[in-house]
Amino acid sequence: MNHVEDIHRLAMELRDIWLLWSRGMPPRFGIFKDRVLGLACDLETLAAEMMEGIPVEPSRSVFYRSAATICQRCGRYEGAIRLIKAGLAGNPPAEIKAELEELRGQVERVMEGHQ
Repeated sequence: MNHVEDIHRLAMELRDIWLLWSRGMPPRFGIFKDRVLGLACDLETLAAEMMEGIPVEPSRSVFYRSAATICQRCGRYEGAIRLIKAGLAGNPPAEIKAELEELRGQVERVMEGHQ
């Protein structure tokens, strides 16, 4: 699981950079901010998918929740829904399951608003 943890750590560092940029980045650098969040999304999705088939809870569902949250932040709503479903397909603890279901509701409301 070392590779998964390394990928996850890098994704979280990129997400943290994005958060810092979101609070004070000059507008002309916005494209870089968006790319950083997109890369964080791709890496966290990879980490979650590497956990597929490994019955280690809550780690597996936490990775899926994290990846879905980042996907939501960068507007990848279909990807977020897919990750949420994958996270719920395992045996997540009740708290993580509730958070995934709440996130699904948030994403679905946003998607409905875009139609």
